[in-house]
Amino acid sequence: MGRPRKYSLNQEYFDAINGNSAYVIGLIMADGTIRNDRFSISAKAGDSEFLSTIAESLGSNRPIQYVEHIHGNVARLVVNSSKMSARLAYYGIHSPRTWTARTHADLFLNRHYWRGVIDGDGSLCNGKRGRNILRLVGSESICSDFLIFCRMNDVGMFSSVCHHKTIYTVCLNGPQALAIAEILYGGADLYLPRKMRIVQQWRDARCLAQAVNQ
Repeated sequence: MGRPRKYSLNQEYFDAINGNSAYVIGLIMADGTIRNDRFSISAKAGDSEFLSTIAESLGSNRPIQYVEHIHGNVARLVVNSSKMSARLAYYGIHSPRTWTARTHADLFLNRHYWRGVIDGDGSLCNGKRGRNILRLVGSESICSDFLIFCRMNDVGMFSSVCHHKTIYTVCLNGPQALAIAEILYGGADLYLPRKMRIVQQWRDARCLAQAVNQ
């Protein structure tokens, strides 16, 4: 028998795909690190409550770590589990993460998975003229997979994956950005609060514009 666990943990969390497990897999795919016996998720120190919510979903009571970083303090959730790392490897998340990462077939059309990817490696903002912008940065494969997901939902028909130096991006603008954001964040259980707030701002602006035009 192994040593008793110091912290609680639901090690079967990734055994079945549901909205929450798909989301966390997407988040780790985008912004996590993994070893054979552990994985971790890092975020800005201001997002520590978000990481606490992820920990709660995983059934973990391990405290969030805080690390000093040259670009600002970082909050980190660490999970020790060979079983869970092996399950993540099944879904294509290996160490070190590479630019050849690709979405597993079981998650390709899963909006919760893509919300996790966007929360990890995406951005939601407004352009200079107030135009909604949703952008993903990642490997060519992940960006291409996301664009296929968008097009399967009738969004992004005129968007493309762009290559700049060592990165790839896919960007949706205006009504297209809000349309895919509604698909990703509508009725969501797990999400990065500051990005959800932007989606709500977009919704409010759309409702105001519709009211003015009536």
